[in-house]
Amino acid sequence: FNYELTTNRRRLLESDLVIVHMRNSLENLPKIRPKKSRLVFFVAESPVHTSNFNYLNGIFNLTATFKFDSSFTSYA
Repeated sequence: FNYELTTNRRRLLESDLVIVHMRNSLENLPKIRPKKSRLVFFVAESPVHTSNFNYLNGIFNLTATFKFDSSFTSYA
């Protein structure tokens, strides 16, 4: 694999994978993204401490949460 990790938001349109921490604003996400680009919904807090994210259905391709059925989990 050849990858580069960056926090430079100006590179969103050229990125293959973008991890979005849900405590951040979604305003900077591109309205249209390349088909190759995947967005990862990332939240480490339990549902008790987070809001309802149902309004985001269809935006993200993958998830990274504490739940075992997420695409990525750090609690395995």
